[in-house]
Amino acid sequence: MDYLFFDIECANCDGGNGKICSFGYTLIDHDYNILEKKDIVINPRAPFRLRGYGKKLYIQLAYPEEEFKNAPDFTEHYNLISSLLTAENRMIFGYAPENDAGFLRSEFERYSLSPVNFIFYDVQRLYKYASGTENTNLCSLMSACEGLEIDTSFIEHKSCDDAYATMMVLKKLCEKHNKRPEELVNIFTPCQGELKNGEIYADYFKPKTDLKEGEENFIKGINRDKFKQIVRRSNNICSHGSLYGKKIAFSWIYEYHHFNEMCKIVGAIAKKGGRYTYKISNCDIFVKKPEESRGICKKLAEAEKLRETSKSLRPAIMSFNSFLSLIDVTKDELSEITLNKQAVN
Repeated sequence: MDYLFFDIECANCDGGNGKICSFGYTLIDHDYNILEKKDIVINPRAPFRLRGYGKKLYIQLAYPEEEFKNAPDFTEHYNLISSLLTAENRMIFGYAPENDAGFLRSEFERYSLSPVNFIFYDVQRLYKYASGTENTNLCSLMSACEGLEIDTSFIEHKSCDDAYATMMVLKKLCEKHNKRPEELVNIFTPCQGELKNGEIYADYFKPKTDLKEGEENFIKGINRDKFKQIVRRSNNICSHGSLYGKKIAFSWIYEYHHFNEMCKIVGAIAKKGGRYTYKISNCDIFVKKPEESRGICKKLAEAEKLRETSKSLRPAIMSFNSFLSLIDVTKDELSEITLNKQAVN
């Protein structure tokens, strides 16, 4: 049995899809001897967005951006990463690894690569359960290292350093409880997850509440998860069309109450080369609610404010009917979906 610890950094996560720029890992044997520690530098084929709100730097890169841009892209590293994650007699650990698994999934889809299936264990949750804290802010990797008196002077913002720090946290927990990693994960549960056939499953995910009567067509609960999958899978379907390169956002008043209709609309947008987005700040076109829909749309106010302050007059604001014409969807088609849904219920 050996143990792989991995960590991923992304250039950006626009549209909810991570563009990986480094895959770092630390591989140890049964006695915690380091077999390999490596940082795989990857060209993300995407712009770097390292600042958050207020232009605060929230990601510090270990290498100059030029080094990433001169590196091979993810497709060139796919076989190596796949072999690391699928080796026999190996346990895989990460710190909140469901996020990293999501980044891998995004890249598999972006480059049309076969998804890699693997089981992972979350060291953050092991530390949280072992330390008895409910405050997630006190369970960051650096907080865990401080709490377990682990020296962090070696960290240079490399993915492999974070992977190594994750290994040290697990090692300290195992020593404290006199258990092997494979025993510890059975004591402090739930902590297991899996990337399988392009979907992420974890026994520590909170179960989605069932939809109440009358909410079957709302984008909430199970429907929200389904809608996110449809949006994700619709990205990059078409590399041409009248909406190629455009991102489209919708009035929340309409989309929230029309799950089935929005699924069709997102598909039609993808066929035209466009992409649906949840963020007004990230969209090129904002679609207003139908005239018959009641309520005040806060997203519309946000879009109008952006236009006032934007020199490029983004986003363009379109009426619902005009946009349907743009994507070749008729109101009758949407009405038919609504009627069929009502008939089923």
